[in-house]
Amino acid sequence: THASMRGGDDMLEYSLIGVLVNGSQIREVPWSIDVQPGDVAIENCIATVTPAGITASAGQPFEFDVVVRDPWDNLRNHSKDTVELYEYNPATSSRGDRWGDYQVTATGHGSYRITARHTLARQTRFTFSVNGVTSPGQQHVHVLTIVPADVCIGQCVVTGELSAVVGQYVALLIALRDEFGNVCSPQQTSASEISVANVRLISGDIDPKELQMITRISRVEFYPGI
Repeated sequence: THASMRGGDDMLEYSLIGVLVNGSQIREVPWSIDVQPGDVAIENCIATVTPAGITASAGQPFEFDVVVRDPWDNLRNHSKDTVELYEYNPATSSRGDRWGDYQVTATGHGSYRITARHTLARQTRFTFSVNGVTSPGQQHVHVLTIVPADVCIGQCVVTGELSAVVGQYVALLIALRDEFGNVCSPQQTSASEISVANVRLISGDIDPKELQMITRISRVEFYPGI
């Protein structure tokens, strides 16, 4: 049940077997045997993800490994298996949609490096399959948290009053978003500095010297999720 392993030079390490007759080894040169790993045992395969899961910024790549083993825990280092990533559907306790933006690179030692990238900020769960087989166990379900990227001024949206009465403040709602349209987190918005710029007087009887005072920001309140 012990399969041959690959050494540091990526060559298979064979076991030498001597044949004894009445306790004496025959004079022939010792011969080797290459023990091939068995079929994939999905219950023995693992993803190198901590119990806390994976946290990454939107648009930034993240990596982890999937280790493929046979029923006797031998690494599947003789064969090239197909590893795929899927969303996990908790309602049906089964895999959902297949991931789109990811790459799988074989290491040659029975493990596969996954390099993935997501742009939608959310928290979800995912699982994997090997050669089309997915494990039903929760040990193969992992948490993925994608947080918004940095604030992108080109994606920010301003809404509010288009007209106001002289002497009263104008209320504006500014949605801070990243380059992918994700609403920024409370930690990001609380550290943001908002100021008024490019103010022009189109019409009205107002002294230009007083324009800066009239358009100053008096208070900023943050509403996470807007």
